Amino acid sequence: MKKQLLHYFLGQLAPAISGIILIVLAVRLLGEEEYGFYAVIYSSLVLIHNLFFGWVQQSLLRFISQYENLRKVVLNKFLFINSLSAISAGLTAFILSLLFFKLDVSNALWIGSFMVLYVFLTFYLISFQAFFKTAYYAFTNTFYYLGYIIFFLILIYTLENGSYMLIFKSMVFTLILIHIYALSRLHKKFKINFSKAFVDKDFIKRAFNFGFPLTLWLFVSLLLGFSDRYIIFYYLGAEETGTYTAIYDMFYKISTFVCLPVLYAFHPQIMDLWNKDKRDEAVRLIKKAMKIEIAAALAFILLLIPIAPPVIFNLLKLEGAHLHLISIVIVAGGFAWQLAMFAHKPQELLFRQKFMLAGVILALLLNISLNFLFIPVYGITAAAFTTLISAVFYLLIMSADSLKIRKRLH
Repeated sequence: MKKQLLHYFLGQLAPAISGIILIVLAVRLLGEEEYGFYAVIYSSLVLIHNLFFGWVQQSLLRFISQYENLRKVVLNKFLFINSLSAISAGLTAFILSLLFFKLDVSNALWIGSFMVLYVFLTFYLISFQAFFKTAYYAFTNTFYYLGYIIFFLILIYTLENGSYMLIFKSMVFTLILIHIYALSRLHKKFKINFSKAFVDKDFIKRAFNFGFPLTLWLFVSLLLGFSDRYIIFYYLGAEETGTYTAIYDMFYKISTFVCLPVLYAFHPQIMDLWNKDKRDEAVRLIKKAMKIEIAAALAFILLLIPIAPPVIFNLLKLEGAHLHLISIVIVAGGFAWQLAMFAHKPQELLFRQKFMLAGVILALLLNISLNFLFIPVYGITAAAFTTLISAVFYLLIMSADSLKIRKRLH
């Protein structure tokens, strides 16, 4: 477990660092307004990605350990499903870019290409995770995040174009290289091959029935995280959206960096123990993971209080005394949400996806209502507090129900 935690930590180190670098570069070189446009479009693409790929991801992680001697065959089945998901997501992103964001055909094609390749990237990462190939996971993730930063710098200094589309183009170039590398690794280790991908209707139905309710949950939870920027964009414009999103993305990414290695390392182990009917051990592992995250959250928030102002004012070159408070509240909300990922594990394992979905929908409705009420009055500060309130609300609902489940198990 310690080795896997280290690999996942290293795998998240590059995303955290490069994510911060991208925010700083984009805000300082492109401006808050361009970053605001990028943030709104990218958020929409993440929602599309989740809608078409989320159920594949959840099903692969849930079922792969049940096919001990047929994992290579099952992975090729998932490759076929993933290919359909990638094409569907790409077409949806292309159409949305044309009709909703009013991009020209050329830029819409870039967006659609990014979507297809990004779905494949996440498929490769989840495959490495499911087979406990944590070193491959770390390398691939690092390759992507460092790669698009390098391409972004090359493009912005050679083309001298201040458009947010440079970010998407740099991502596409990097994803093409990753596609070649990751597919060759999976082919060598697990004989994964497009020629061996095939249709299995019963398998697809089983995967969909398990994964899609979780996908709906993930979709709503992502909307919970993104709804504030849409409402800020509507009421306050692209520049304020860019300011809020830059702070949100930077500090939320840092809090995620602290927690995600724990989630990625413990999640497959919990699933594996549960599938082997070792439920008490799985529950103990959930408790252990939550304790680690609580300790990390407290330590990080204490560290953040003195270092947030110089980061905001000197690194991002943003002004406003309220931005310090916003950063701390956003981090607290991020940790509360990551803690909820383990709090609802009993519901996930017992296929109580409808309960999870109901809980996150209630949290979303609370979030949207508070944002519409308070953003026009208190600006982006209100958005940070509604994020925290919504995350704590969902955490409390899941924790209370999980306690009941644990009592029944014993």
